[in-house]
Amino acid sequence: FDLSLSAAFEIGRAAALSDKAYGQRLLEFRRAGHDFTDALHDRLVGDHFASNDVGALAGATVKDELRALLKTDVLRDLGEGAAEPASAPRPADESGNGIDGLQATLSQPEVQEALCDAISPELEPIAAWLGRLLLLYQVPFHFLVADEALLPPESIRFFYVDPNWLEAALDGAIGLGGESSRDTLFHEIVGDKVRDAAYEALETYRQSL
Repeated sequence: FDLSLSAAFEIGRAAALSDKAYGQRLLEFRRAGHDFTDALHDRLVGDHFASNDVGALAGATVKDELRALLKTDVLRDLGEGAAEPASAPRPADESGNGIDGLQATLSQPEVQEALCDAISPELEPIAAWLGRLLLLYQVPFHFLVADEALLPPESIRFFYVDPNWLEAALDGAIGLGGESSRDTLFHEIVGDKVRDAAYEALETYRQSL
């Protein structure tokens, strides 16, 4: 095991911990993802919404569903009285509630795509911070050069940064505050999108210099 990767992880984590604003944005980003997933999951497993299509439900609101219901003869039906239910109520153990049901919902590709789209606005400031981390702005000098004597005056040294080292630093910064298996699952789903956004922010920042 390359200990430098472990060091990179801790450096990324320490950099994230030292920036309160980044930590707050990351928490809000994760919370927004969980709120969206909860709402979509409830709509998919519940009987209160007319559609089971993820694309329709991802942007739907209760008002949208109410409008759809009012297009039927619901008022006439209310005047005639309640009819017998067409089918038996859904058994409790098949409701899809709980962590297992949530994981089943998140395993659907269309749900993952909808989740990534929903969290895009909250991702932008996080990606900008991570892009600067990839450019080593948040990394103290002594973590990059073991001894200043390696860089004597009036000299130049060439080096490259291992992409795996940068990935480990990203993992340390992105994983900050994860405290449950649900946070881990969320990170697995959106991790690639976060990384892509970070590298895009890196290139944008470089072009502005």
